[in-house]
Amino acid sequence: MPISTPAVRRLFWLALVALAGCGSGTDSRDSARQADAPAVLCPYGDAGNASAVILVSPDGSDSDSCGGSAETACATISAAIARCSVADCAVAVRHGLYPITQTIVLRDAVSVHGSCRFGDEPDHHYRTVIEAAPPAGMPAIDANAINSSTIISGLLVLGKDETAPGEASVGMRVSASKGLTLAAVTLASGTGGDGAAGKGANGGTGGNGEAPRFASTADNAPGGLACPGEPSQATGRGGLGTESFDFTAAPSSCGFACNCYPVEPKKKDPALASLFMGQGSGGARGGMYGENGNSGPSCNPYGVPPPTAGQPGNNGELGDCGQAGGKRNEEEQPAGPPRLVDGRWLASFGAMGERGGNGSGGGGGGSGGYAYYNAEKEIYYRGLPGGGGGGGGCGGAGGSGGQQGGASIALILVDTTISGLANAVLIPGKGGHGGGGGNGGGGGPGGLGGAAPFPQQPWPVLGAFKVPGLGAKGGDGGAGGAGAGGAGGNGGPTPAVALAGNSPAPDLTAGIVYSGTPGMPGARGIGATNPAKTNNPNSQCRASDGEDGVAGSASSTLRIEGTN
Repeated sequence: MPISTPAVRRLFWLALVALAGCGSGTDSRDSARQADAPAVLCPYGDAGNASAVILVSPDGSDSDSCGGSAETACATISAAIARCSVADCAVAVRHGLYPITQTIVLRDAVSVHGSCRFGDEPDHHYRTVIEAAPPAGMPAIDANAINSSTIISGLLVLGKDETAPGEASVGMRVSASKGLTLAAVTLASGTGGDGAAGKGANGGTGGNGEAPRFASTADNAPGGLACPGEPSQATGRGGLGTESFDFTAAPSSCGFACNCYPVEPKKKDPALASLFMGQGSGGARGGMYGENGNSGPSCNPYGVPPPTAGQPGNNGELGDCGQAGGKRNEEEQPAGPPRLVDGRWLASFGAMGERGGNGSGGGGGGSGGYAYYNAEKEIYYRGLPGGGGGGGGCGGAGGSGGQQGGASIALILVDTTISGLANAVLIPGKGGHGGGGGNGGGGGPGGLGGAAPFPQQPWPVLGAFKVPGLGAKGGDGGAGGAGAGGAGGNGGPTPAVALAGNSPAPDLTAGIVYSGTPGMPGARGIGATNPAKTNNPNSQCRASDGEDGVAGSASSTLRIEGTN
């Protein structure tokens, strides 16, 4: 029978009469019972044999002395359990509705009997209904180390419809116990919380190349780093700006009006080319360095054209698209994350998609040509160096995996042997839906190439004003590559009984077990796409999508890995 909305569930259970085993009960009491104990009749368990009985009623009031009579009944089961100060105590709970916001914690040798009648009340087969709204992921009833004979009877527990992402709805949890018996107890868990959706993020900006320091006569301008905020990803550095060439003085015998030519500069060492080129990242190529400018043609001070400027560095290329989408978390994998930690459900996550590759760095700018005017007291100078290339942009983050939906579990047993499930009814609810995988992020923009310096004032040469050959701007870094999508989260399972540790499967033939509704899987995250760029191998490549999650499962018992 589907029981979907909280309002429908509440009306259904409040109208529910005893499903099975409506015992006639008895109000007889043995000689060990307190003489002034009130008359109570609990049809599914005998409170009369207890050494002490604490009463609970919906119209009661909690106090340090509550529960001694129907007129002074406690209002909550938890308060009544705390009032049991002698061995072999029993809590008798009158029929009615008991909303709770905290987990009811059982105690060893303190039995709890529900659906009781006080005094001479007629028998309408009313039930004790616990409407649970405990903190996220916590059970309505919890029992630990119950090793003496302890009976829980006549309770109808409605688990919480969980709203916290990935959290489970649990009717009852029992751990490290072997003395607990459930008699005519109905455990109906609510809906597990839907898993949180994965996220994606765009990559950060590459570092900018620097301008050369003007005061230096031979200054390689630093190139920017790729992804400077993520050192482990720092590849694709921009090229260093090329420095001016060294030269030697011309012979001093060269006269004022003679036509002497500048000394040939030192040729660029091919081994140093990598210093001036941007560094690649993955399949992306770094930008080439800019060529140096030409020198002035002669030392004739009359009408000598100035040296020419260097050429700017080439821009870097786009980073690789992420190739591996996130993989779903296969439920049967033993290496997957535990599902219980300290007895609490732990949702798994789909895998994250691969991040995009960083863009490559731009090449360094070329230096300006040099000039040398050989005359006594004449100023000679070198051209200015180029700017450093910009660093490549960070690759787009892969989408993170979606979270698994929360489970809906009627009963959790952790290292526990249940001695009896007489007439118990176990009703798992709906599993939470898995969260969608996050979409891959777009690559971050490349850093800007460093600007070339310009002299603050012209350089005087023999009364005329000349300027040196100017260095060129460094190339911009390439944008980062697109990130791949994350996997969707799995749907939440809906077992009637979840077993962990050394818990043997209980005999369910003495009770009634319903099937739950498993949660639906989360959808895969979508991979991002690189922008269009001419003559670039990574232009408009598309990163891979993630995988869809796995639907939850429905079962009477489910063995769960975990720690307690």
